[in-house]
Amino acid sequence: KFKHSGRLGKELGASQSPNRTLLESLQYRTQKQNYEAGQHKFFEENMRQKLPESSNHLMESMHLRRFAERQYKAETAAQRAAAEAAEAALQERDTRRSTLQGKLGSARAGKSQQLARDAAVHAALVKRKEDLEKEELRVELALAEAARRRRGEQQQHASLDVTRGIDAFEINMKRLLKGDGAEEGLTPATTHTPLEHQAKLRAMATSTQKLLEDSAGYMAGVRAQRADDVTTKREREARRRRLVVDQAAAAAEAERKAEAE
Repeated sequence: KFKHSGRLGKELGASQSPNRTLLESLQYRTQKQNYEAGQHKFFEENMRQKLPESSNHLMESMHLRRFAERQYKAETAAQRAAAEAAEAALQERDTRRSTLQGKLGSARAGKSQQLARDAAVHAALVKRKEDLEKEELRVELALAEAARRRRGEQQQHASLDVTRGIDAFEINMKRLLKGDGAEEGLTPATTHTPLEHQAKLRAMATSTQKLLEDSAGYMAGVRAQRADDVTTKREREARRRRLVVDQAAAAAEAERKAEAE
């Protein structure tokens, strides 16, 4: 409770607890008390002129003082809490930033490692492809060289057969054109008729069966070469298809490993 012994307190209804000093001031009025009463009166009049018309304004302000102090303390606490919250937010931001930087660095390192692994896998696949192409080219060159040599041998054998046939034909002609005890030379054409000459030529010519028998080996060689060419072509196509399948499988395996990592 507010203690006030002046007239303002009496008019405003301020309560005070009774004590000895109050009783003595009521019984014995001195000059000092009159002076103090005049000062209180002057103060009250000035306060009345400056304060609003409401007579309860002073008591209200006095009553609300503790709430004002509480408000001041609350505002101070709020400002302190806001400063602490701002500092905590800054710390959290710095922590999050450092965490994100670490994650970004690790992601960057992982990406670089992944690119290095992909480059290594690609280089291995390219080298394997080049090796397979070299091997295929070597096989094709070997097959072509073998076919060329086989054709050369066949041509050589054919030329030898032709040469031997010509030699045999000339020997037979010489034997047929020789007479009994006559000198070696050509028989005059006037001694034979055209029909006899034709019959003699037919007799000198090799039979069809003999020609077929002689050419059977050559035709067998041609058929074998054709079969070899077809087989070689099939093997080459099979190797190419196998190469494509292996490359696709290797690429799929590399992608699977990359996704797993």
